[in-house]
Amino acid sequence: IPAVAQEVQPCSRVVTYGDLNLNNPYGAHVMVRRIENASREVCGDRSGPRPLNENGSVHACRVDATENAVSDLDHPMVTAEYYGDRGGNVVVTDDGARVYDDSGAPVYQEPGYYEDGGAKY
Repeated sequence: IPAVAQEVQPCSRVVTYGDLNLNNPYGAHVMVRRIENASREVCGDRSGPRPLNENGSVHACRVDATENAVSDLDHPMVTAEYYGDRGGNVVVTDDGARVYDDSGAPVYQEPGYYEDGGAKY
C-alpha cells in the first residue's frame, strides 16, 4: 500500500497584543519585538555556529516572516516602528518633565522609554 503524501503545514506562532496600546510608540515597539521573537522561533533560529547556507536561509525566513506579520497587522504605528520611520521630532523642555512633538502637543511617555524616544531594554 503506497504511503499517502501529507501536506506539510508551515510552522506558525500566535502573537498576542490585546494588552498593548498600538497607538503608542511603546506599544508599537513591544509588538515589533514580539513579532521578531516569534519569527526566530518559526524560522528555527538558534545560537551557536551553523553552516553559512543555514544562516542565510534562517535570516531570509525571519525577514519574510516579520515583514508578513507587520503587513498583515497593518497598523501604522507598528509599521513605522518596524521600518524605523517614526516621523517628526520631539522637543524636551529644560526641566525634562514635559515633552512636546513638532506641533506643540504634549507627548505621553510610557515607562520604559528614554526621553529621546529610544527604548530601554
